[in-house]
Amino acid sequence: MSHLYALRKILRTIGTLAGGAYHHSKLRDDLEMDIVDLAELHNSIEEVYDITISDKTFDHFHTVGDIIRYLEAHSAKIP
Repeated sequence: MSHLYALRKILRTIGTLAGGAYHHSKLRDDLEMDIVDLAELHNSIEEVYDITISDKTFDHFHTVGDIIRYLEAHSAKIP
């Protein structure tokens, strides 16, 4: 399983259009995520991947690819 596939599963659980989530997809614009959705995404990623991402770091994620690059750089195991 890839990080993209895992993120799509997470996005589906929080009710965000997951099938259309690609590396270049913008969280706010393309996936239409609001502040509540982003908070849920942040919490879900931490729970699923068993990692901690600071709020400051998470605020720099603008695309699905940003999250994937972070997970790859921090050796997060694919759930």
